Amino acid sequence: MVKELIIKNRSVRRYDSSKRLDRSALSELVDSARVCSNAGNRQRIRYETVCGEEGLRAVRSALGFAAYLKDWGGPDASENPTGYIIMLADDDDANLFIDMGIAAASMLLLATERGLGGCIFRSFNPEKIKEALGTDKYTPRLVISLGVPSERVELTKVRDNDVKYYRENDVHMVPKLSLDDVLVIEK
Repeated sequence: MVKELIIKNRSVRRYDSSKRLDRSALSELVDSARVCSNAGNRQRIRYETVCGEEGLRAVRSALGFAAYLKDWGGPDASENPTGYIIMLADDDDANLFIDMGIAAASMLLLATERGLGGCIFRSFNPEKIKEALGTDKYTPRLVISLGVPSERVELTKVRDNDVKYYRENDVHMVPKLSLDDVLVIEK
């Protein structure tokens, strides 16, 4: 069951913007992240949820979507995310980003279980995000877009060592290495 959820949890970049998320749905995801394991139980991550029109527009304008899809500028207005969770911290180090990865993965697994999709962003303008949030105390480190998916995402085998995702017949294709390719030593 968990493995099926992991496989189903794909980075979604196009959403049904008519199906709105509310603050309680986003808060439920943050609540799952706050109890995750983290280095030294330091609990350094802070979260901002965004689901209002003005905030959605401001955060969307700060994001860089799908670097491998050079001819695509991101979702159109009918495909925009309907919620964001901004992960913030007042410092950064390797442990913080490991903690953020654990928290983000946990939130996205719960989102997937709830019929939602999401995408983790490190490609964004932090100053625009800070301006949109009206905060100077914490620095945005990760952004998670969320909503009801309007695109199909499928896993496929890596061909010719090319791991770049692509679109084929309007399906988002994500090449993955085989178990034999990633398992270095099995004893």
